[in-house]
Amino acid sequence: MPEVRKYIPMLVLMLLLPVQPTIAQEPPEIERSENKVILEGRIYYVHVVKGGEILYSIARAYQVSEKEIIMENPGSSTDLMIGQVLKIPSRPSVQTRVHTADSTIQGPYHVMKA
Repeated sequence: MPEVRKYIPMLVLMLLLPVQPTIAQEPPEIERSENKVILEGRIYYVHVVKGGEILYSIARAYQVSEKEIIMENPGSSTDLMIGQVLKIPSRPSVQTRVHTADSTIQGPYHVMKA
């Protein structure tokens, strides 16, 4: 029994070590690419994967779903590789209507007809 007592502090220490708080790493900030290509009439961003980037973060940076990226890049649902090129669907920009029929306009102007 005395031999068992000398191992108790070591056992307690071994049990407490895995309980240490872990430090959560912040995902790296994704730098959105400005490079675009048109493939089959659709506009895509060309994103080159950098170290630490994950599909979730890339999708958030480009404001698309992970599913959309996977559909456009078969095989990207598994681990991404550094240097892998992804085509990210571009969202159409929001177009605003401009009311041009303003009676306060001075000077010559031309009315477009169909």
